[in-house]
Amino acid sequence: MILMVNVWDIKPFCHIPSDGYLLLTLFYLLFSFFLFPDRKFRFFSKQMIPFWLIVTGMILSIIPAMIFHGQSVSQSILTYRSQLLWIAVPVVCRLRPHKRNIMDASLLFTVMMFCVTVLHSFIPDLFAAPSESDYFHKAEYLVSGYAIAIFPLIISMEKLRYNVDIKSIVIVLFCLFFFFVIQNRTSIIAAVAVVCVMLFNSKTKFKYVFYISFCVLAIVFVFATVDTWTALFNETVSDLADEDYNRNKAYFYFLSPFANPSWVTYLTGNGYLSAHSTSLMADMMSEGVYNSDVGYVGFWNQFGILPIIGFFYMIFRGLFRPSVSKIPFACAIYMLATSMTIGYYAGSSSVLCFVFVYYLIMYCTDHKKIAVLKMVPEEIIVRP
Repeated sequence: MILMVNVWDIKPFCHIPSDGYLLLTLFYLLFSFFLFPDRKFRFFSKQMIPFWLIVTGMILSIIPAMIFHGQSVSQSILTYRSQLLWIAVPVVCRLRPHKRNIMDASLLFTVMMFCVTVLHSFIPDLFAAPSESDYFHKAEYLVSGYAIAIFPLIISMEKLRYNVDIKSIVIVLFCLFFFFVIQNRTSIIAAVAVVCVMLFNSKTKFKYVFYISFCVLAIVFVFATVDTWTALFNETVSDLADEDYNRNKAYFYFLSPFANPSWVTYLTGNGYLSAHSTSLMADMMSEGVYNSDVGYVGFWNQFGILPIIGFFYMIFRGLFRPSVSKIPFACAIYMLATSMTIGYYAGSSSVLCFVFVYYLIMYCTDHKKIAVLKMVPEEIIVRP
């Protein structure tokens, strides 16, 4: 997690090039893949369908990048190097971690990110100056892997569906507070939606106590932080009405005919273009228009229709296929709620979040697995 999210704006780590993190991450992933040779894994199983749709779409997008934008194949291979992190999907699926492993690792990482955010507030000199860093000095940019906090929240809410557990309640409240501190509006709304969905699917006899308790806590917290919520609301209203707001400009561009030089690019995408080799990407960046700002609208334009089909295949499976728990459903809700403003193909931290969601959805909804285990839902071990 630490390698993939590249959160280190802390001196002197900020001077390590991103390719250095990439090489370390790829080495670690390949080492992990071959670490357990006894674990059976099929690259072409039904659980891997979305993965192959994503990878095929990315590979095919190299062609329109060359034909319509003059980006050579060699330049594309160099530009696409960050997409090699998608090998994390088969690595995680081969390792088959228990959801408890995902819970522990993601919770520890969330605590670490929270500490980094607090440090930045009190000791700003510890971090790179804006001229030295690609990150904006705002919490959600500094801690680029903040979406990882959704996993301890979801898994803890799954436990609370069956039993009253003070530890799980504390974890849920901490994760919600962390999203509030980060102040990414999309993630806050999605996290609250996940909590509400899990609460309404509670199986415990104390569920009405939970409803009342969470409502009271929410009301008290909102009143205690009303100025922050008011500022977030006003900022949202202002952004929606502002034609120069980056997401408004991005939606206007990517939904217009100007974004596609041919009908072919609606199917194959325009490719992962480099600002160094194509004038189009350089012009887009100068205007503040980025694919990642509009989620899958932008990445349809980039990689074509196949990765989008893979994404919705996974989401619909999480939403509608029977499962031993509500974890796949909650993951699908979160991804669906954030997919219009967060690009899960954009960078390493986004890919990592997608990988865990992929694993929890595709393997928690496997009918053979459900039939074999016959265990209480909160003790299910997620394995193919």
